[in-house]
Amino acid sequence: MASKAMWPGRWVLRALALVGLAAMLLSGAHAQESAAEAGAGEGARLWRSGDHDAAQRLWEESLANGTDLPDRERARLAYNVGVAHHTAGEPLVAAAWFESALRLAPRWEAAKANRDLSRADAGLDPKDTGIVAGFVRLFTRGEAEWLALLGGVLILVLGALDAFRGGAWGRGPWLAILALPVLWAPLVGQLASSNGEVAMVVVKGGAPLYGSPDLQGERLGKLKEGDETLVLDRLPGWVKVVDRGEERWAPEDSVLSLIR
Repeated sequence: MASKAMWPGRWVLRALALVGLAAMLLSGAHAQESAAEAGAGEGARLWRSGDHDAAQRLWEESLANGTDLPDRERARLAYNVGVAHHTAGEPLVAAAWFESALRLAPRWEAAKANRDLSRADAGLDPKDTGIVAGFVRLFTRGEAEWLALLGGVLILVLGALDAFRGGAWGRGPWLAILALPVLWAPLVGQLASSNGEVAMVVVKGGAPLYGSPDLQGERLGKLKEGDETLVLDRLPGWVKVVDRGEERWAPEDSVLSLIR
């Protein structure tokens, strides 16, 4: 009987070990973030001095080269670039950069407010993601993975306790199963939508579409300004995108990637 009494405790210890591991990872991320302040800080200094173009270039370069930066730091850089474009009178491009920031920091209210303001200044309707998609996008990819892991641990712990107590916890596992759709929905939704690069049309009048990467080729419609599309491929000066299920080519400078 003594060995059985220890069994559920092992699951609890494993769950606590996962919590400890999470704390270690988070502390490491904060240390890395502290070391990454320099790029954004120098850009801010240039901005305050009035050299907005240099500040914008520095922020974009820091973002392009800093693939190992924490998401929050990358979101701040994208946000700063958005501010620069809006200040320069380019609200459509600014809206795309604020959207990029939100994909890295989904609950950042300042980025959301400025995205909506830029969209309005560009003559676009407010962005409506729907209830389910809106919930999925409340979390970063890392947060979604931790929620899914929490759901799995919850099932295992409650299942072990239920088995140990001979069914006395009867409703516990079922309650956990009912919670799984909520805990797993963010990760499932993000995995379903992560099969390519997403870009936004950032030119007035929309992005012209061609059957081949050739300006003299056949025109096959256009994507409206503010539309989001999936990027399948790139060639110098061109991107292959999806329009209503069909593959088309658009000039590269007509869209801006939202993945940073």
